[in-house]
Amino acid sequence: MGHPWDDKKASGNPYNTVFVGRLNYNTTEERLKREFEIFGPVEWVRVVKNRETRKSRGYAFVEFRNERDADCKLCLS
Repeated sequence: MGHPWDDKKASGNPYNTVFVGRLNYNTTEERLKREFEIFGPVEWVRVVKNRETRKSRGYAFVEFRNERDADCKLCLS
């Protein structure tokens, strides 16, 4: 398994980033940011979209300011 810092296309801190799957295709980045800010300050949110159609692919990444806030165990409690 590769080290997350090895991906040249990735930006941000992979240890502060959470993958969010099974999203409704109408979910916006603004909505996700509001929902995840209850766990801590959010640096950025990226809803992944189809390059041609610009429609959501149903998943996103949320990067928190602090690694502790991205700990999924805290999100699930």
